[in-house]
Amino acid sequence: MARDAVSLIKADHRLMERLFEQLKQAKPAERAQRLDEIEVRLAAHSRAEEIHVYPVLMVADPGEQAQVRHGTEEHLEAAELLAKAKAGKPNFTVAFRKFVDAIDHHVKEEETELLPALRAAVDREELTRLGELFDHARQTYLTAAGIAPDVPAQVTKEELYQQAKAADIPGRSNMSKDQLARAVRRT
Repeated sequence: MARDAVSLIKADHRLMERLFEQLKQAKPAERAQRLDEIEVRLAAHSRAEEIHVYPVLMVADPGEQAQVRHGTEEHLEAAELLAKAKAGKPNFTVAFRKFVDAIDHHVKEEETELLPALRAAVDREELTRLGELFDHARQTYLTAAGIAPDVPAQVTKEELYQQAKAADIPGRSNMSKDQLARAVRRT
């Protein structure tokens, strides 16, 4: 089943939240690899939104133009905060917390303002088309960076289940971890 832009963006938000939790629990030796993955996934998500989703919303609902510009600014701010965290400035824990707080703020605004506005401004067919464009752009960027687009390293069965649920994959509650991973990748 094709997924619409709103569902895909929200699923990507949940994935980032899980990656943040994994990073918090990671050993210091694993931290750099996890930060690199977060950085690439954040860039892929931001670019896909800015190229495909945000412009459509600005045309479909001109009243959202200022909020869309604000969302783009928050993408830039998040990338800068993540760079500081990767550099350990002022120290990793403080810098990473600022980054996560900025992402949490952005996600809340996007999910309570921009995404409902998008859903109201365009029809289901357009949402699906935008979802395809968003997902293709995101996956292309991730693949070029050497990261599996849909299944991060060390993903749990529960995380795969949540992705399958967000994608409305039928039969997900009876699937094994491998079956869930394949079903998520297919969608």
